[in-house]
Parts: sequence; C-alpha cells; structure tokens
Amino acid sequence: MEEDLGNPHARLREHASALEEARADLVALYFMPDPKLVELGLVEAADHREIVLAEYESYTRNALVQLRRIREGTAIEDDSHAEPADDRALADGEHRRDRGEEA
Repeated sequence: MEEDLGNPHARLREHASALEEARADLVALYFMPDPKLVELGLVEAADHREIVLAEYESYTRNALVQLRRIREGTAIEDDSHAEPADDRALADGEHRRDRGEEA
C-alpha cells in the first residue's frame, strides 16, 4: 500500500494534529504585539504591551500546569504536545527580539 505523499496528515500520522495546534498557537502569539491591533481599535494603545505580556504569561503558565499533571510514560493529547514546542519557539523569538533581530 502506497502512502499519499501529497497529504501531510498521512505522512505525519499521529503528529499532524499536535503540529497544527502548535502552529495555530504560535501564529496567534506572534501577531499579538502587532501595532495593527491598536490601529484597528481591537486594543487600546496604553494597554497593548500589558495585554501581550499577559497572553504570553497565560499561555506559558497553562503549558506548565499541563506538563505538571502528566506522569512520565503517559500518553499526551494533541493539544498538550504542541505547547512545549510553542514555548521553545516563543523563547527563541523573544531572545531574538531582545538582541534586535527579526523574530
């Protein structure tokens, strides 16, 4: 039986959902600091930085709480798989921004 090479879900099998969740989370978190949110009136300019930091903190805290609940050797649901990868990418992006590099 040949694998459908054009179908990412077929190639990634059980990892596809976790990767999609991680991608969606990272895209949302990546665009949180975008000034366009203020321009569109979705957030107040004075509150924007605080909102961004609160979102990052909330996301990271949720990931840590979930990881704390998981015993070693336990199967992890797709949503939980995504978060450690997201956290590493967020940390990398923050470090790059701190150094003045494009994230």
